[in-house]
Amino acid sequence: MYVMSERIQRKSPIRWNTRVPARSDNCRTAVGMPSEDPISGGRRRVSAVGRTRTEAMDSAKEKLLEAVKEDDPTKPDRMPTVAEWCTQWVEDVIRPRRSPNTYRAYETHIRCGITPAIGNVRLDRVRPSHARLLERKETEHNSGATARLAQTVLTRALDDAVREGIIDRNLLDGLEPPALEPRETLVLTPDQARRLIGVEPDPKWRLLWRLLFATGMRIGEALGLIPEEIVDVDRRTCIRVEWQLKRFPHVTDAKDMPRAYETRHVGGTVWLARPMRRDYACCSPGMRG
Repeated sequence: MYVMSERIQRKSPIRWNTRVPARSDNCRTAVGMPSEDPISGGRRRVSAVGRTRTEAMDSAKEKLLEAVKEDDPTKPDRMPTVAEWCTQWVEDVIRPRRSPNTYRAYETHIRCGITPAIGNVRLDRVRPSHARLLERKETEHNSGATARLAQTVLTRALDDAVREGIIDRNLLDGLEPPALEPRETLVLTPDQARRLIGVEPDPKWRLLWRLLFATGMRIGEALGLIPEEIVDVDRRTCIRVEWQLKRFPHVTDAKDMPRAYETRHVGGTVWLARPMRRDYACCSPGMRG
């Protein structure tokens, strides 16, 4: 038999529930704080045991206050949440080192995907179940590729948190990424490519099609071709890929570019940027002349 008593503190969202054995020297006090768990949606509970109801209540209050302190945003050494760390990480780590488009993509995934799904989870409590929750939320309205990139961003943010000593390990390392929808890749045959080049009336576009089909260059690399990139290697005319044409809609000044990201301003939002790879694209004999 248990006697149930309840007290609600004024001006506080904390509710105290006390369960006392009818004939015992011990009592058990369970304290519930209405803090929603992002996975189960339940409330956080703190329990304590004491010889008397007062002793148990005092012990439970101390535990609850410690739990509240852990979530105090003004505490210098407080463990950050996923949203807090990812927001800081993308500004302090990604923005100064990666291209503006990469930063914009990461920031969008954090703001629109990661934060709404698991943003209030403490960083040291992230588990594979949180990644699966993120995947479910993302695939409700987006493709598997979007969900995969969101998980990649989250994993990289946690990896850097480990390097900085914020958390001990990243439990998402090695986690299987979200599945991608099967998509058929259509490729032109050599005859179809030849016909396309032949019917193109504009000589500039005709040259572009020939470059793409003959060398395998990316469209940005072909559009960003400059005279210095055309070289002779072993008596063959080759293209040394050093630049690619990129559009950065949110960058209007060179000072907004990361220092480690080499670019040349063409005009407006169009820039020449160093590609991730630098190699040679050799032209076939048919490309000469």
